[in-house]
Amino acid sequence: MPVLSKVKKRSVVMHTLSKFCAKQADRKQLDGGDAFDVDLTINGTIGKQKVEEVCRGRLTVGHDTTKNASYGIAPAKVIAWLLSVDANSAKHIEQLRQMATQKSLAEKVTADQEEQACMILKLFNQTEPKVSKGAVSFSPTQP
Repeated sequence: MPVLSKVKKRSVVMHTLSKFCAKQADRKQLDGGDAFDVDLTINGTIGKQKVEEVCRGRLTVGHDTTKNASYGIAPAKVIAWLLSVDANSAKHIEQLRQMATQKSLAEKVTADQEEQACMILKLFNQTEPKVSKGAVSFSPTQP
């Protein structure tokens, strides 16, 4: 193996750590608001070439936040299901196409039917709180 420059050795070390640590880091072990002063020295070899990297800084963990996550079903899927159980679906598909071309359904649907449809779609489309883990960040300090 040719002699590697310091920059290349550093890159090899960092890529190795990145790939290794991606599978080892367990975010569940860190609590929101945690902060750690870190002073690490990594010693080893690449082939027969010695390497040493120093890592100093502060690891901080952001607080968890709660966001509303929505879930639901697209109106197209509801229409598709209705057509799948409709014996006259071919006729109704053509009627829907005509109404779409005319850009009007108003006279075909009663206010009560529209309200019922809205209530059903609301049942399909809900929001619920979802906890999002705070970000983990690292601020290096000079050696």
